[in-house]
Amino acid sequence: AEFALHAEAAAIKSNFLTGGALFGGFIGLVIGCTLVRLSVRRTRTDYEADRTICLACGRCFQYCPIHRKPDAKLKEQAEPE
Repeated sequence: AEFALHAEAAAIKSNFLTGGALFGGFIGLVIGCTLVRLSVRRTRTDYEADRTICLACGRCFQYCPIHRKPDAKLKEQAEPE
């Protein structure tokens, strides 16, 4: 009876060791893939704003305040009659 109890405990311990190693490997793989995903920069094939002058206002390129020219209507309104 005592021998069977020790054998059962050894089997359970072996299962925990195997499961723990597999779980640790899985967690390591997930963390490793996450770090690789965060460190790899993708190249953009579409429009890419110039980071030195972009205000990151969230507007589209047409309405960019840096390249925007004043409208003629605004000039007319600003001039006193």
